[in-house]
This record gives sequence, structure tokens and C-alpha cells, in this order.
Amino acid sequence: MKFTNSLRLFAALSAFKAVSAANSFAGSNLGLQSAGMKVPRVWLDGASGEQKGTAVDAFPDLEPKEIGTYDDTVLERLDTLMLATRAAGIKLLISMHSFNALQAGDVYGKQYGTGNFYQDAIPQQQFDARLTHVLNHKHTTLGKPWSELSEYIFAFEAQNEASPR
Repeated sequence: MKFTNSLRLFAALSAFKAVSAANSFAGSNLGLQSAGMKVPRVWLDGASGEQKGTAVDAFPDLEPKEIGTYDDTVLERLDTLMLATRAAGIKLLISMHSFNALQAGDVYGKQYGTGNFYQDAIPQQQFDARLTHVLNHKHTTLGKPWSELSEYIFAFEAQNEASPR
């Protein structure tokens, strides 16, 4: 019985520590580090408003209005994040697109829907250009393309939750 109560207390204290740490960006990194997190996944989708109770400094999708026309704001923000996570011994898994964005009507979803995106040659060629753009993005501080930043980036994932229909 004492063992069970100790586990409950430990879980409650751990949750409090994680919640407290999440109140700041640096605290979040320290919380991830102390929890043993080594590889968080990040996306190139835009964000605005509030996400899960946290106010977001809005930024657009990588391709906010037109396929092949890039707004690198999200890449530049990840440049900054890479420096902070590396200092905490954490590398990033970069998801270069997600099915959720496609299904929600990003530029590819509006143009091709969720089925044709995976099956037709033209969207595949356009998507390859997106992947090339991301891999060739030069880090704003380090001056090297992301494809050469293995000390900061664990891996790239072309599509998170791919789901052809």
C-alpha cells in the first residue's frame, strides 16, 4: 500500500514539475531534458490564436497561399528552436508536411484533395520541390543547409500520418 501511495505522490509531483516547466520556453526545454526526451517532432504548419491553452505568436504555413511560393517564417523560427534544443541535448524530428494539414485544406488539400495528392504525378513533383526547399534552407545563424545539420536534426519525415484515400 505504501508503495502505491509513493507512486501516486511521485506521479503528482512529476506532473506538477512538468506543468511548471512548461510555463516558459526555457522551462519547456529543461522539462523535456529532465524527462529524458531526446527527439520531439515539429511541423511546418502555421499556427495562430491559441493552441491547447497557450497563446501563439502567429506564423503562416510554409506554403501559405500558393504551391511553390514559400514563406520561410516557420523555418526561421525552427532555426532558433534548434539552437535552444541542441543546448539541452535534444534533436528535432522535422515533419515536412502532415495529413492533418492536407485534410484541413492547406494549399495541397485545396488543389488536390486527400486522394489525388498521393496518386497524381503533378502534386508529387510539387511536393518534391517542397522537400527540396526545406532540406536546402540555410540556417539563419549557422549558415548551413538543414540537410547538413545532423547535430541538430535527428531526422526528416516527408509526411506525418500519411493516409491515402
